[in-house]
Amino acid sequence: QLLLQIIYNNIRVSSVLTANSASSANPFQGDASSADLFHDESSGGVSTLRALASTQTFLSTLTSLYQKYGKEIADYRPTMRKWCEKSKSCKFGDYETEMLYMMVREHKPQNVFEMAPNKGYSSHWILHALHQNDSTSRLHSFDIHDTSIRLMTQKFKDRWVFTLGDYSKLYDEGKLKMDKYDFLFVDALHEPTFARGYCQRLFANHKHPNTVVAIHDIVADMVGGGRESEEVYKYLAMADNAKNVFTYSRFAMPNALYAPQTSKVLPAINRLRSDLGIVPDCGTPEECARHDQGYLYFENNDAPTIFFTLN
Repeated sequence: QLLLQIIYNNIRVSSVLTANSASSANPFQGDASSADLFHDESSGGVSTLRALASTQTFLSTLTSLYQKYGKEIADYRPTMRKWCEKSKSCKFGDYETEMLYMMVREHKPQNVFEMAPNKGYSSHWILHALHQNDSTSRLHSFDIHDTSIRLMTQKFKDRWVFTLGDYSKLYDEGKLKMDKYDFLFVDALHEPTFARGYCQRLFANHKHPNTVVAIHDIVADMVGGGRESEEVYKYLAMADNAKNVFTYSRFAMPNALYAPQTSKVLPAINRLRSDLGIVPDCGTPEECARHDQGYLYFENNDAPTIFFTLN
């Protein structure tokens, strides 16, 4: 097993991978070893995250997810491209959008917490996934402005609960109870102090079992950095309720900063995305290996979102 030790000093966080044959738990890498994990729905989709958090099963599990949900993504992209052209705000990369959608589809949460929707691009993808899942689940979005209300698609409004206000104030006043949420998506103010606050409020005291977490803009460059990354990495390294950490970022997929599987994963996945109609035919293996192709709208595919499970 690999032990990922988070070492931080002032504002720089680095990751060190060292070999470890001991059986101690490693929150950054799953212990998946077979395809059986992917089909174990009794754990609410957490088995899939465990497989994605393993360098041995990341590609095979990602392939299975695209085979399962890729056609839905391809069919919905034209709708969202028109929405993006109307809203002029879809700053969320395609890879991470697709992963977020597939995680909601696979985990099948009943109450998703989102902070913050801005104009509602991620909200639409989450709601579309919930709509495909069942008729009972809800998305609960929190923001300090209400721009997303006027841009929300009518058919999703009965599945969407929007709250205008500062989540931290609501939480501190006892008006925001987190334990009903089984999926948390954070894409808000990208500052260390803010990140420290949501790690403490949203994660440290969370009680709901098998909760999936996704945080945008964490693994944003070649050294694993991002504007709020340090605080998130601190939490992942030292909290006792976080595990199954992975990213679709080309800089560290799935959780190997110094040996990312990008050159192995992207040619195969982009070929599959082409075959499913998500993106145009990428042609040669060399072209399929490129991350910067087939954009829906936002021309950045670094995919800095980090995913993990709580409890």
